[in-house]
Amino acid sequence: MKKKLCLLLALVMLMGMASAVFIDAAEINSKYAAAVDTMVSSGVISGFPDGTFQPKGTLTRAQAA
Repeated sequence: MKKKLCLLLALVMLMGMASAVFIDAAEINSKYAAAVDTMVSSGVISGFPDGTFQPKGTLTRAQAA
């Protein structure tokens, strides 16, 4: 049962990824790319208005809130 549930959740996550297209997407570590796509598709994060994600930028307190 657990294996089937894990497989189902994995498939849903793969299908639901928005494949966020950021200008600087090449700078996003491949280890975290799936997490970024998931958070973008969930509406948790959206990047910057200029179309960048700035993965190497500094996160401010206001952005975290």
